[in-house]
Amino acid sequence: MKTSKLVVFILLVVSNSSIFAVPDHKKRLLQVKKKAPQVKLTNNLLKDGRLSARKSLPILLMFSATDCSYCELLENEILKPMLLSGDYVNKVIIRKVNIDEDSDMVRDFNGKKKVLSDIVLRYNIHVTPTMVFVDKNGKELTKRMIGINTVEYYGGDVDNAIDKSIKKLRSNNFPDSAQK
Repeated sequence: MKTSKLVVFILLVVSNSSIFAVPDHKKRLLQVKKKAPQVKLTNNLLKDGRLSARKSLPILLMFSATDCSYCELLENEILKPMLLSGDYVNKVIIRKVNIDEDSDMVRDFNGKKKVLSDIVLRYNIHVTPTMVFVDKNGKELTKRMIGINTVEYYGGDVDNAIDKSIKKLRSNNFPDSAQK
């Protein structure tokens, strides 16, 4: 009997020990959100374009709205994990354009200051989120992504768009290498 009481005692101690406790899912999500880098809000596309030129990387512009739950989903489930992973540092420059700030001035790719609505009109943004993949001059490189569907597949679609953008960007920058 003493052995069975000892076993029960050990099981009780172990089950209440924090060493073996399963982490609370919500706490873990909050920790990840705190650690996750933020998607940079841009108001200087010229600066982003120069960074794109220097690194030979495409720019992913996510057009977002403050009250857009799908924008928040895209940012939290796709873009922030991309930034957190570090795997995209040498693949794409990720920026957010908040279309709600209509009175804000934005420096365009050509260096001229414009009202944000002019940028939104130029890219023909009607739905948020919309992701546009552009080169250093703001020229679209691949098919834009409008809205968000199944999160499980969306990450792969983003990866494909990034890969196509890189390929087009580099073939435009190095026409001789595209022929070989």
